[in-house]
Amino acid sequence: MVRAVRIGELKNHLSRYLQVVRGGGSLVVMDRDVPIAEIGPIRTRGAVAVGRDDLVRRGVLIPAARPDLALEEVGPPVACRGDALRALRTDRDGA
Repeated sequence: MVRAVRIGELKNHLSRYLQVVRGGGSLVVMDRDVPIAEIGPIRTRGAVAVGRDDLVRRGVLIPAARPDLALEEVGPPVACRGDALRALRTDRDGA
């Protein structure tokens, strides 16, 4: 079943509409009576994990060494001497 829902209604009751999608339904998001998007269940189980695994295998994505690392454990930002942006641009440009 496809249901039409306005943006404001979707924002105000997102959890309720996601339950509809979990149950196999689809939503058409409307902006002033103009359909702009469709939200529906994922058709391929594990599609996100498969995509991630493919990116890791191709070397596009490098997984974290410690995925459980909390932001607090990272520590404060490193102080930088000089112009970090210029150094980055120089490095990227290969000059």
